[in-house]
Amino acid sequence: MISQISTTPLRVIIFDKDPQERWLIATYLRQETAREIETLETDRMSDIKIAVERGKADVVLIDMDTSDDGYWLDQILENQLAPVVMLTGQGTEESMSRSVEKTPVDYVSKSSLSREQLIETIETAIAKWHAIQRNLAHTDELERLVNFDLLTGLLNRRAILRKMEEAMTRARRYDEDVSLLLLDVDRFKPLNDDLGRAAADVALHRISTLLQKRVRESDHVGRYGGDEFLIILPHTDKDSAMIAAERIRKAVETLEMRDARGGTFSITVSGGVAAYEPGDDVASISYRAESCLCLAKENGRNRIEK
Repeated sequence: MISQISTTPLRVIIFDKDPQERWLIATYLRQETAREIETLETDRMSDIKIAVERGKADVVLIDMDTSDDGYWLDQILENQLAPVVMLTGQGTEESMSRSVEKTPVDYVSKSSLSREQLIETIETAIAKWHAIQRNLAHTDELERLVNFDLLTGLLNRRAILRKMEEAMTRARRYDEDVSLLLLDVDRFKPLNDDLGRAAADVALHRISTLLQKRVRESDHVGRYGGDEFLIILPHTDKDSAMIAAERIRKAVETLEMRDARGGTFSITVSGGVAAYEPGDDVASISYRAESCLCLAKENGRNRIEK
C-alpha cells in the first residue's frame, strides 16, 4: 500500500500513447484503498510540463517506448522536479535497472504489470525522491554553514578569500582588471558599548543588505572581520572602483538605524581601494587595501582612500 492512510490525494500523471494502456494503469491506481489517487492521463508531454511546473504532480509515469520528446523528461530529472516511474516494454528491464539506481527514477514492466507491483514501484520512487530532496537540503545547509556568515548572510572570511584567490588567478592569466574595496564601520566599538550588541548586530545586517543591493552580480561581498567588509570587483580598475566605493559610502551614511528603545542613530564607513598590479597575490593586494583603509581612518573617517 502507498505509505499510510492519508486524506491528501496522490496526484499521478500517466503518459502513454496507447489509450488502453493509460486506462489500465489508471484503473489499477483507482483500486488502491489506502489513499485517494487522482490521475491525469495524457499522450502529450506538454501536459506533464505544465502539471510539474505548477506543482500539481506527485509522481509521473511515462512510457519510455513512446516518450519521443525527451527534453521535458530531462528537465524533470535534472531539476529534481518530481519522481518518475518509467513504463518499460519487454526486454528493457535489465538496462533500466542499471540506469535508475542513483536517480529519482524507477521502472516497471508493462509486460508483467500488476496492481501490487505498480503501487509498490510508485511508493519506492516517491521514497527515493524524498530521500534525494533531504540530501540536497542537507548539502545546501552544509554549504551555507561552511561558506556564509550567519549574521549577515554574506560570504565568510574563508569564502571571500577563496574568491579573491580566484580573481587574482584570472587577472594574472588573462591580464584583467580587478579591484578590492575594504570597508570598516567607523567607531563600531563605542556603538557596541553604548547601544548594546543587538543594535550593533542590526547595523551590521543593514549594511550587509545594502552592500548586496549596491554591487553587481559579478561582484563578491564578504564579511572580512567583525565590522569589516570586503568587496571584490572584477573587470574594474582603481578609478572605477573609487566611484563604486563612494556610492556605497554615501548610501551607508544615509541609513537610519534604530536601537532597542526606538531611538535613531546613524553610522558611517571608511574604505580602502586597491587594484591588481602584475605580480600581486592575495597578501600584497590585501595589504594595500588595508593600508588605504588605515589612511582613511587617520584622515577623519567616513571617506575612501586609494
